[in-house]
Amino acid sequence: MDGNLLKSKIIDAGFELAEVARRLSTSPQNLQNKLNSQDVKVGLVKEIAKAINKSIYYLLDIEDPPITPPIVT
Repeated sequence: MDGNLLKSKIIDAGFELAEVARRLSTSPQNLQNKLNSQDVKVGLVKEIAKAINKSIYYLLDIEDPPITPPIVT
């Protein structure tokens, strides 16, 4: 995931990056460095989703979680 898109989603959710960094127990500079990447790791996206109380699907810009069809035997 692109870090700039992730930053936009965080801000759209009503959070400042400094607050998210605090919730992640890291410095704002460290979070900013990670978000400056073109390819943010999924683990970080997951941590941020939890920190801002949003679904990872929100941050990934997916409207609904995928539905797994039932297994028919």
